[in-house]
Amino acid sequence: MNINELERLTGITKQNIRFYEKKGLLHPARNSENNYREYTKEDLTRLKAVKLLRKLDLPLEDIRKILQDEELLSEALSQHLKTLQEKQQELSACIDVCNNLLQKAKSQTAQPTLRHRKVQTDTLSDTGPDSMQSNATQTAQTAAQDAATQTAPQPHTALSPQLALLDIDETLRKMDEIEKNGGKFMSIIKDYQKFSAAERLKGFSFKPDTMVMNADEFKEALLQYAEENQLNLTIIKEGMYPLFRIDNLEYKAERIFDRFGATIHCSLTNPEELETGLEHIPPARKRLYSFFHGPWFFLLVLFIVMAISRQSFFWAFFVLAMVGPYLFWLFIRYFR
Repeated sequence: MNINELERLTGITKQNIRFYEKKGLLHPARNSENNYREYTKEDLTRLKAVKLLRKLDLPLEDIRKILQDEELLSEALSQHLKTLQEKQQELSACIDVCNNLLQKAKSQTAQPTLRHRKVQTDTLSDTGPDSMQSNATQTAQTAAQDAATQTAPQPHTALSPQLALLDIDETLRKMDEIEKNGGKFMSIIKDYQKFSAAERLKGFSFKPDTMVMNADEFKEALLQYAEENQLNLTIIKEGMYPLFRIDNLEYKAERIFDRFGATIHCSLTNPEELETGLEHIPPARKRLYSFFHGPWFFLLVLFIVMAISRQSFFWAFFVLAMVGPYLFWLFIRYFR
């Protein structure tokens, strides 16, 4: 299947699918004739597993270790459960799902031990020397087979046997049902806080002390801004369009002149990196959050206040038509 079909079947955008590939969570083959990605049913299952574990708020690195059998599912869920229990009451539904999966994983992990006990019991029940020797050989072979099954490395393209413990489709169905009934993993306020924080990280502007006429002044202005705001800023490329990092996020900067002097505008070079924690927010709700986060909500409130104070919607509309574009320009220039 192609990436459009995978997007339709999983509900994950093509942009995020490619991002998961870069992070090593998905390893699609490429068509030798046209070099297009070709996804299999195993890729579909792996992507559904990623979607499920991301709904549980597991970090991408932990998901990668689970998919590549570098970490047991039971251990990862046990550690993550401790983190979830420290969060607010809004995550109770997510904690319940983790509890169920953890208990199922532990019960499945305990099966080899029960199997060995059964073999040992059968061995003790036979008293003959031939039977004891035969049962001892069978016990050793069984233990060797179980050890080989648990320790043998799995290819990255093959499905991990641990994914069966997740009961992916059924668990996703239950989680979707919980969300429809109002018991969401993140409240609307919590979602907006995460969305607003991501939007703020996408770009920012500031007024330097100088006109920033050369690369050295540009570098000095960035370092001064970082020091004043206690940011861990590292410049990776100097010049009049420098690149720098803040907490592993790469930004590009440019100088803009206006009637108040020079302004330095910084924007994220890979804004899709901030989408990894927002996949669970529906597109319609993101648009609503954008409305509240942008200048339009402020302009709407200003219009209502002026209309009520003057008791004239016409007068309020006239004033907004005059000052609205300037306020919008100020917001875009200095607050984005």
